[in-house]
Amino acid sequence: MSNESEKTKIVVIDDEEGLLTLLKRGLMRPGRFDVAITSNPLEAETLCREFEPDILLLDVVMPQRNGPEIVRSF
Repeated sequence: MSNESEKTKIVVIDDEEGLLTLLKRGLMRPGRFDVAITSNPLEAETLCREFEPDILLLDVVMPQRNGPEIVRSF
């Protein structure tokens, strides 16, 4: 198994809890990814700044804040 520092960091943002759980479970299974999730688009910026992901997967249409708005905030 790869060293913790070698894992690719992924943040997943989606307002559907079930999808988040499924994606996290699927991505973490191979042991190559470190995954953080949130269903609250208002927490996205803080989560990304703290976690510093290599990959960001996010829903385009969410309540309160949509995917393109989140991407533009970086």
